[in-house]
Order: sequence, then C-alpha cells, then structure tokens
Amino acid sequence: MPGRRDFLKKAGGAAVVGPMIPSVQIDRQQRDNLPPSKYALLVLDRSGSMNHVREATVKGVNTWLDGIRDESDLFASIVQFDTAGSWGLDSTETFDFHAAKHLPKMTLADYVPRGGTPLLAAVLDGIKRLEAVVRPSDKALLVIQTDGEENTSPPEITLEVVKNLLTAKQAEGNWTVVFMGADIDAWGSSASVGIAPSNTLGYQNNAVATAAAYTTTTGGTQTWSRSINASTTDFFVGVPTTSTAGASVTVKPKRTKKDTSQP
Repeated sequence: MPGRRDFLKKAGGAAVVGPMIPSVQIDRQQRDNLPPSKYALLVLDRSGSMNHVREATVKGVNTWLDGIRDESDLFASIVQFDTAGSWGLDSTETFDFHAAKHLPKMTLADYVPRGGTPLLAAVLDGIKRLEAVVRPSDKALLVIQTDGEENTSPPEITLEVVKNLLTAKQAEGNWTVVFMGADIDAWGSSASVGIAPSNTLGYQNNAVATAAAYTTTTGGTQTWSRSINASTTDFFVGVPTTSTAGASVTVKPKRTKKDTSQP
C-alpha cells in the first residue's frame, strides 16, 4: 500500500492530490455536476496523555482506514489536534480528503502525542473542514476521538457555541456526529455537545480497548456509508450506551485528564 507521502504533492502552497481526488479546498461550484458523495473526517486527539497508546492508536486508525477502503463514493481525512503553545488549537492534517480506495496508511511518524486538549476548538475546526466540501446532496460523518476533557481552547469557543453548531448540523439531515471517549465519561461529554448516546463509544485507554473501539467504529462507518438514509441515528448498534459498558470497550470513572508534554 502506498504511503501518505506518495500521494501528496505541492501546488500553490497547498497539499493536493491527483485530479480524481478532491481536495478540502475544492471549489464547490466545480462539483455541481458530480454525483452525491460521502465524506468522513476523523478528529484525533494528539495530546500528551495519548502517548502510552500511540502505537495502538496508529494500528486502530489503520483498521478504520482498511475497513472503509472499499466503500464507494467515500472520501476520508484525518486531522490531529493538540495545543499551540500553552493554549489554543494546533491542528494538523495527517492527510487531506482522499477517495476511499486511495487512502494511505498512518505511520508512527505521523502521530506524536504532545500538549493539551483544546477539544472544543478541534471540533469547531473539524466542522469547518467538512463544510468546505460537503454539499446538501452529500453525506458527512464527523468522528471525534479524545482521552480527555476540554482544557485549552480559546475562551470564545464555548461549550454552548459548539453544541449549538453540532445540533444545527445534525438537524440538516445529512450530518452524522460520533464521539469516541477513552477514560472519561464519554456519554456525559457527548451529551454536553448534543451527540446522541447511540453515537457515543466509551472505552479504556489501553491497547486492547483501543483496538476494539476502532473495530467497532469501523463497523459503524461501513453501516453509515451503505445506509440509504442521509444520516445514521444509531451509529454504534449493539454497543452499551451508558458507562456500564462491558468487556474491552468500557469506561473508567470520570476523571480530569492531566496532559504530559513530549520533547
């Protein structure tokens, strides 16, 4: 499988791919005659406390990528987030939107945990990235992953702002928003921004549970992609929707995450 860098080229200062793979910066007017498409964006926590599951996270993400590679009319992207300095958002694309069959692998070099958790700013950034490519005739999937609670977003990006925006997007009918929370009260956190319990996954932040979480998310993404309906109400079918989840996909009692900086 070609690596990420085999696909990326530089043109006008922006990362672009071959003509058959639309960029996040594509002009919507140029796409008016194209058939409806599906866009999936993974917003991935890169804060310091993710370091002990760094390898498991990369493997899990690749499980997701491999599982959606055969989905037709699907384009996917990954963006990682942590803090810029002591607060604010540092957002980095692992790769821009690629057609599913051309999705590159993620490598350990692509994912180096560090810094804090500007979760609200990252969600807002993810929404904007999807808005740049999604038309009313398209389907959008926003997958949010974190192992900690908000701690470094700019003060103007409040819980209310993000909740109102996510609620409005989901009300449009073609947006699905999913929350993956490790070692936190995932359902409380997702509910606070308007995400349904059935679209929420809580799990322990260890290698085994991380692998199970991405396998579960892959199945949900496949179902969403193949669904006739524009949005999927129950993304995690058959998965517990409270903190009593069992087996490897579980949550621990709610805690406040302390981030650790990496050199």
